[in-house]
Amino acid sequence: MAGNSATFKSPSVNIDKTPPTVVLTSPPAGFITNSAALTVGGTVTDKDPIALVSVNGTPVSLTNGAFSLNTSLTSGSNSFTVTAADIAGNTTTVIRTVMLLAPGSLTVVSAPPAAAVVGNFLQYQVIAESADPGSLTFSLLKAPSGMAIDSKSGLLAWTPGSDQAGDQAVTIEAQDSGGKTSQSFTLSVFGKSRLQRAA
Repeated sequence: MAGNSATFKSPSVNIDKTPPTVVLTSPPAGFITNSAALTVGGTVTDKDPIALVSVNGTPVSLTNGAFSLNTSLTSGSNSFTVTAADIAGNTTTVIRTVMLLAPGSLTVVSAPPAAAVVGNFLQYQVIAESADPGSLTFSLLKAPSGMAIDSKSGLLAWTPGSDQAGDQAVTIEAQDSGGKTSQSFTLSVFGKSRLQRAA
């Protein structure tokens, strides 16, 4: 009787090399704020159990795949590193940067005109210093009829009418992602005949 022979198969081993998926829902990318309080939160998913989730090295608990951590910002740029690791040792890292604007950082620095002349075109370029100039907009809170300001450039334009001689109150508001400020001034509008006599 011939000897029996058997074929031996080595057991297959599946090695998990897929890292966890981290979705950071708060704060959003490029977030700029004037509030020091912040919540860092999001979700972590993986086919294997999650071993650790941390924010800037501080472990946070995971509840139904979600995590959150309340923290405080310091003035300027703040960086948050979220790391998730599964039991196989695979890790995912997400970094998010948040800008905290300093109180009072938005300031109008240009000097407004003091006088205008009936029938003469007047322009005033409003200049504001902002920690987030890309979000800066301008508007008129108080102005005489016909005066306008470009909301993006801050260029104010006006031609006084014959019935607008005298003092005219103007208030310009500048606003960015961190807050708003205003500049108020009085324009003394002269009629042409008065200006010629004064000359």
